[in-house]
Amino acid sequence: MDILLLPGNSKKNKVWIDKVELEMKPLFEHSATNYYDHWWQGEDDAVIDMEAELSKLEATVDQLKSYIVFAKSAGAVLA
Repeated sequence: MDILLLPGNSKKNKVWIDKVELEMKPLFEHSATNYYDHWWQGEDDAVIDMEAELSKLEATVDQLKSYIVFAKSAGAVLA
């Protein structure tokens, strides 16, 4: 079983989701975390581009076998 980690919209969630992955990774065969493109734009109030992130998510899911989703706020909407 694999785990797919989808954080919330804010770039501050990167630190949090990295900690979650570190804790959860030993429990699963593979883990995958989606990092959102708008995080690297330097704007603290940037908003997730759902269509762009959905395309990335589809590519990630194609690489996983059976998986569970661990998501927070915008990540849950994306899922």
